[in-house]
Amino acid sequence: MSIEADFYNTYAKYKSLDIEKSADYLRNRFYKIIWQTAMSYGSMLKFETAKTLLETNLTVERARLWDYEIVSDFYNAYTFAKKIAISNKVLTYNDVDSMFHIAMFRSCGQAKCLSPDKLSDFCEQMNVKSQNADSMQLIDKYLLSFEAFFMTKKLSLWNFANTEMSYLMTHFFQFRYGLTPTLFLRVPQDKDDILSLHIEGLNAEISAFLSSQNL
Repeated sequence: MSIEADFYNTYAKYKSLDIEKSADYLRNRFYKIIWQTAMSYGSMLKFETAKTLLETNLTVERARLWDYEIVSDFYNAYTFAKKIAISNKVLTYNDVDSMFHIAMFRSCGQAKCLSPDKLSDFCEQMNVKSQNADSMQLIDKYLLSFEAFFMTKKLSLWNFANTEMSYLMTHFFQFRYGLTPTLFLRVPQDKDDILSLHIEGLNAEISAFLSSQNL
């Protein structure tokens, strides 16, 4: 079976179960992608601890203050990114720059780390490619969001910043296209690898849902 066929079969099964209509599912998935991005940055918080922080602003586990701060900063960045994404306004240099500074507020947010020329080119290219998103096949929308992952890695002189922003910008375009966000279970190597990760994530969600329903 091709990876494309695997994607569509898995996606069809996922949608047939109406998993996204279950209580608190979408909110928990939003928390999970934030938590995974923070983990890639070095946070050691468990998911339930991060979730409690985001819902109650309480710290319930002994950990570095930085671990809590970075989860909070990524939450603010993702909230801002989602607001911009669903507005469908043209993505601007200032939008991405703001996302960067919010996400890196307590690590390197005050530093001028982004390449202005590369960032402007990124926005221009993605705006052009997004113009026809409504008429694209589902898999092509995902592949375009994955393209943003690798393009974003070239925006900063700081590799650690590129990694976190690549997750954020991938999810930005998935929010924009109305897609189920990808759970990054590992660092991907190419677009097909991210698609494989997405399929793995959907299968994990399906298995967890069926177990919860005793099916």
